[in-house]
Amino acid sequence: MTEPRGPDFDGATYEAVADKKRLATQLADVRHLMLDGMWRTFSEIRMALGSRYSEASISARLRDLRKDKFGAFEVARHSRGHRSRGLFEYQVRAPTDDVAVGVKHVCRCSECGHVHRRRNPKQKSLFDESGTTPARS
Repeated sequence: MTEPRGPDFDGATYEAVADKKRLATQLADVRHLMLDGMWRTFSEIRMALGSRYSEASISARLRDLRKDKFGAFEVARHSRGHRSRGLFEYQVRAPTDDVAVGVKHVCRCSECGHVHRRRNPKQKSLFDESGTTPARS
């Protein structure tokens, strides 16, 4: 069994052979949904993705999107309604100032047409040579 391409995820319990394809698919799904610029809660993201992923997984993928190796996306958060309710919504934007974030390379996703940036051109992309993200199971 070959390991999916792209950077590895993090965590003490992460095992690339068992987890990488699943997490890469989650990341691609969350990224493609959220790059429309809409503000969504974890619950709304979960529903928009067909309830395939838990809110904890969605939260983890949004954190991953902030990391350099996954594109250094801007993930904004603010409270929906009064902050005391503890309900937050999120918005994802591709980095806008390439100089400020040190972006040196871009890749264009053939599935959605969005540009996904990464800082290090030697860093493996989440895309294969054809420009597509890992196949969905």
